[in-house]
Amino acid sequence: MLRRFARPIARLFTGLVLLGAFGLGANNFAIAPSTALAESPVDMSVSKSILTPGPYHAGDIITYQIVAKTVRTIPPLTAAPAMIMRVTDRFAAGTSYISTNGGTACTYTGPDLTCDFALPSFNNANNHPVDLTVTITYEATVQLPTRLPGNRTITNQIEVNPQRTVVESNYANNRFQLNTVLVP
Repeated sequence: MLRRFARPIARLFTGLVLLGAFGLGANNFAIAPSTALAESPVDMSVSKSILTPGPYHAGDIITYQIVAKTVRTIPPLTAAPAMIMRVTDRFAAGTSYISTNGGTACTYTGPDLTCDFALPSFNNANNHPVDLTVTITYEATVQLPTRLPGNRTITNQIEVNPQRTVVESNYANNRFQLNTVLVP
């Protein structure tokens, strides 16, 4: 009979640490959350806009604003590991990269600008789930192509988590496309 209950009780306390409250009586104890890492639902998204007022001409220097966001739901009494959020920005043909600001760690290998952001770990000591939102805003300055494209439009594509290294609950909002119309 004892054996039948021993396993379910052992499973109940798996991942919990029993801390004796010495000096407070033999029956007093507390249960603390485990430090084991938990998989938590993640949703990353990205958007992009032009900060430089238009109209835009071939060869103009413009600044884009990029907003990358991560929402993680951390289950109760668990820790979520640190992760890297990668944003890849593919510039239109003929666009020249100039600079990035906003405290970013970016590398440019034409036509792609790749930025990696370290997101912190988080220990949820609450008895309820916690939504952890991290929003990163940075700017990229480029020179538009010096030749006017045939349709006068340049297309810029940006994507967060492009290699799918982080498992997400929604990949539909990971990609954003920005069209810029150039005037003669």
